[in-house]
Amino acid sequence: MMIFPIAGLTGGLGNQLFQIAKALSVNEERISIDVDTSGSYQIKKSDFLDFEIPDPIQINEIRSSRLSHFLFNRCLGISVRKGTFAQLAGPFYRFIFKLAFQKLNHSKVSVPKNTGLGFYPQKKVGNTYLIGYFQTWRWLQNQAVFDVLNALKPARQNKELLNQIDQIMSARAIAVHIRLGDYVTEYKFGTLNSEYYLNALQEIDINWENRNLWIFSDDICQARKVLGDILSRAKSVTYIGEIGDSPVNAWYLMRHASDFVIGNSTFSWWAAALRLDSTGFVCAPDPWFVGLETPRDLLPTDWVKIKSSFAQLDTY
Repeated sequence: MMIFPIAGLTGGLGNQLFQIAKALSVNEERISIDVDTSGSYQIKKSDFLDFEIPDPIQINEIRSSRLSHFLFNRCLGISVRKGTFAQLAGPFYRFIFKLAFQKLNHSKVSVPKNTGLGFYPQKKVGNTYLIGYFQTWRWLQNQAVFDVLNALKPARQNKELLNQIDQIMSARAIAVHIRLGDYVTEYKFGTLNSEYYLNALQEIDINWENRNLWIFSDDICQARKVLGDILSRAKSVTYIGEIGDSPVNAWYLMRHASDFVIGNSTFSWWAAALRLDSTGFVCAPDPWFVGLETPRDLLPTDWVKIKSSFAQLDTY
């Protein structure tokens, strides 16, 4: 039996957590996830599957096709666009996606409209398939949603990870996240530079040089270049790339830091939002992107917004 609402998972771990949070906000007791929506017909495994799957979440065996993948991505892309084209094309693609889903899975579904990357209010409707990014802190206002996501743990915790958890906690570390990868060439996202990170560290602790920095990044070599002189001024620096074969391990480790300087990335957003030390200090960049609007209600009210300073595209 298919369980509704269904969250169509796409993107990296951070995006997937927002999509699941949105679905749980619609029905906190039982949801499904469609892990067959990676954005290309050559399916990759969703990062979320590397967690111990909590009871309220059902993994659906949903049938798909090249057409349904195409329609899913059209719905996703149009959901963040404005203007006449989005107003006209959005209902069309949602309608065709519904027909394709029904034909493949023999179950009727509705695909609600949403606008933008962030918060968008929505009525609770019947057999709902959710397509969007849904990047907002508001879902965590629901205690049941928070409890489900706060309990997430990697399905495989090796000795290396457990040792690092002990170390980051005993060090009272400041977690610093530097998102690089495709951000380096994506002109609308932007790569934060050392000015942002220095200002954030000074905001967290005027004596930050006496603190232990744990640097999390998808490109450690380039992250060193981003931080530059900052690294020589810290008491100690520990670098964390991938731990094992899954990003959930590094994400889970980051949650155990004492304070956070996050990048403009949903990966570190979630590590800070679900931090184990609820008294921890969080600094976040504002604006979030260099060439896009910041998602509506993205940053919790108790986080400190630090003015963003972006690197030139050819810097790294």
